[in-house]
Amino acid sequence: MGLTLLVVGYFVGQSVTSPWALAEKNAEKPVFATATVVTDTLTPPLPVAVGSLSLGAEFDVQWPDGAGRAVVTATGAEIGESTRSGEVLIEVSGRPMIALALPFMLYRDLRRGDSGPDVRALQGALAELGLYRGRLDGDMGPQTTEAVRALYVQAGASAPVTVAQPPPSSGEPDSEAAQEVTAEPSSGDDDRVEVDPWLPAEEIVAIPSGSATVVAGSPVGAVRTDAAAPLMTLRTTAPHVTFRASVADASAFDVASDVAVTSLGTSLVVAGTVTAVSDFLPAGDEDTPPGYDVVAGLSEVPTWADGSRVTVTPGDPPPPQLGLVVPLIAVREDDRGTYVLRLPRSDVEPGSAEFERISVEVALAHGGRTLITGALRDGDQVVVAEAQ
Repeated sequence: MGLTLLVVGYFVGQSVTSPWALAEKNAEKPVFATATVVTDTLTPPLPVAVGSLSLGAEFDVQWPDGAGRAVVTATGAEIGESTRSGEVLIEVSGRPMIALALPFMLYRDLRRGDSGPDVRALQGALAELGLYRGRLDGDMGPQTTEAVRALYVQAGASAPVTVAQPPPSSGEPDSEAAQEVTAEPSSGDDDRVEVDPWLPAEEIVAIPSGSATVVAGSPVGAVRTDAAAPLMTLRTTAPHVTFRASVADASAFDVASDVAVTSLGTSLVVAGTVTAVSDFLPAGDEDTPPGYDVVAGLSEVPTWADGSRVTVTPGDPPPPQLGLVVPLIAVREDDRGTYVLRLPRSDVEPGSAEFERISVEVALAHGGRTLITGALRDGDQVVVAEAQ
């Protein structure tokens, strides 16, 4: 009997493990933390760029020095309104001053027979208005002078013309040639013959961009006797912002995309549209990352000062994206690419599982979570941390 008890006690003792021994055994097992792969939506971060505001270049429209007294007899566009090439800006002493998309101001009056770069620029501006269909040859021929006539008609005015006096009667002494004088079109009550329209330089205002905004103007009845006193002030380029879009954010600022612009320290938001994107540029100073210089025109003239610092964001926030989401710390990378470690889908004792390497691609990362694509499914367990 005693022998039997000794044998039984021996085997019981062998089958019982102390808590300290269990703790020592567990300490030898690998420890890891996992997260569950879930199907969820992830909202991309809103791209934000910092740039500067340009209200555009301004210049004064002045009455030519030595042209005598100027009396404003009619006005065109009001202050704050836009005017385009071919439109009357202001009427002075009964004659119009017409905006025209020229690269420079006319430096002389233009008549039939003239030639040069100013005539070629005039032909180009008239062609843009659909008034001239000839070659841009720089010669002031009949097609160009007729286009000048059409320009004035479109503006609701009469073009100046060169007129010829009729030859003397047979009873008068012969003259060498018909005498030409410069005047407005004849009323039909005299014998003068209209020859050709011509273009006075003082009646044309060059706006290289093709449009301008009236910043200041003179009321009807205003008299200008000093050439230094402007008749009106124009802003020839529309207000716009310029900013650098980083490589990561470049796709949010494509040409024709809408943007929202806010001046730093204010709550006013002005809408805009991207009009130009540069080629890739390297990093500048600390505030200028490598990327692309972007220009966006504004839908209205803001009250901010020229040169103000602004923030620019996409007009339409990026939509949430649906997919498989894991914690960002679950994604690993080596020379073979990005991957996660997945626990086998069969029931395996924790600590002895052989992790599976699953290659993934990161589609979006934000707020410590990432949306990935790969051979995973909802409910899979991936390793986020491990320690021996």
